[in-house]
Amino acid sequence: MLILDCEIKNLLLKGKKDVRKDGFVYAKDWNDFQGMGISVVGTYSYVSDKFDHFTEESLSELQKLIDSHDLIVGFNIINFDLKLLEAFGVQIPREKVYDIYLELKRAADAGKYEKGFNLKNIALVNNVSQKSGHGADAPEMWQQGKEKEVVEYCLQDVLVTKEILDLVMEGKLKDPRNPKNILNVEKPFLEEDTQLSKEECEVIEKDAEDEEGDWGTEIEDEEKGDADEDNNS
Repeated sequence: MLILDCEIKNLLLKGKKDVRKDGFVYAKDWNDFQGMGISVVGTYSYVSDKFDHFTEESLSELQKLIDSHDLIVGFNIINFDLKLLEAFGVQIPREKVYDIYLELKRAADAGKYEKGFNLKNIALVNNVSQKSGHGADAPEMWQQGKEKEVVEYCLQDVLVTKEILDLVMEGKLKDPRNPKNILNVEKPFLEEDTQLSKEECEVIEKDAEDEEGDWGTEIEDEEKGDADEDNNS
């Protein structure tokens, strides 16, 4: 298995009230994947037990790494990372993709706009490694020349995703809405398992379409959580 997580180069307006900052480059909107650019793609391979990262200039090497693994795992990977990578020519067949976010929401029978299912909150509830910042800050940092910090941030997200996946594999992932509940999240198929059928891929695609447009709210959800923590402190 290979875990991956992408960071973008260019900023995005988070909502109607958000104002453009002078001196920064922005993508047109949340669907402008080409305009977002790719700053860093972080990876972790269960085969080599190795973390790595790639930039827009080394995507051909990333493609080779992807092709050498039977399963590609990510958090909200279908609605974001796959579309971003496809905009830059990196191909990942849907039948070899496992989206922790979609599987978690499916297991929790969570509604489309139900809050609390962002990576930060899930990591906090499950007492694994924590995110080191906000995804919304990464493109600003990149344009400020803080490339090392963005790489570190991205790889930390990969680590968090790995530790959450490990809990899924162990059947120990807690429901972010109620930590007393252990979610019965469907585990990813492995190399020795039967590959997903066309019908199963279509079900996953339909789930992703139902969630489409929701991936950007992860940032808003995290920021609201931070505001609530500040108000309670």
